[in-house]
Amino acid sequence: MDTLDAELKPLTRLYDAGLGFVVEHVQFLEEPLDALRGDPAAASVEATFWRYCIADVTNVQQELSAVLSALGDGHSGAAATGFREASGPIDDALQELRLVAANINQRINVVTDLVTHTRSMLGQWVEGYVDDVITEFTAARAASPITQGGSVATTIASVVADASELGNKMGRTLSQLLDRLDEHAAAIRDGVAEFAINVERLRTPAPGPAVAAPVPVAAVSHSQPATAPTEHGLPVDPDALFAAGQGNES
Repeated sequence: MDTLDAELKPLTRLYDAGLGFVVEHVQFLEEPLDALRGDPAAASVEATFWRYCIADVTNVQQELSAVLSALGDGHSGAAATGFREASGPIDDALQELRLVAANINQRINVVTDLVTHTRSMLGQWVEGYVDDVITEFTAARAASPITQGGSVATTIASVVADASELGNKMGRTLSQLLDRLDEHAAAIRDGVAEFAINVERLRTPAPGPAVAAPVPVAAVSHSQPATAPTEHGLPVDPDALFAAGQGNES
């Protein structure tokens, strides 16, 4: 990821070799390298946000599991039974949140790797092209006294044709990359929508006897005082899961 925004200017070597006049004819080879230059800091922030979501949801699942285990050690009555029944959908929603967040995080990393790898590969192609150009012009200049400069003119036409062929190859590669990026982008959009749906599931109390009417405290036999539920009927506020991501609209 650190190389995502690295400057790639392989044609600069043509200036160093005294072949700056060639650059104006093949400058288009560097355009894809500039277009694929990304922001590794922003990509890292996105991936980190979803990693925090995974960790937070996992912690809440563990807390819920601990509460359910405690209910089996002395709690009884309608309230305890109702909580056990309501905890199933809650745990399902939490599990979906965790899986969706993990999938989004993975796809962000895959997209970053795809762009970084493709950009590096294209840069290596242009580097190889520059090597060939320098070699050809070195030979053409050596033969120039004999051919009266004709070999240089021929070489210019040859390297421009080679650049055009390389540009077409780069274009096909970019087209394939864009197709894959579109697939990942669509999957990420769907994942974010699914994540929001499961957040709403946590915010909405489950229907049924567990939330239909208050249960008398006497119905629960335990030495510890009952904890007051939150407005959504859960002992844990689901909004707290996303504190780390406040302000991150993505």
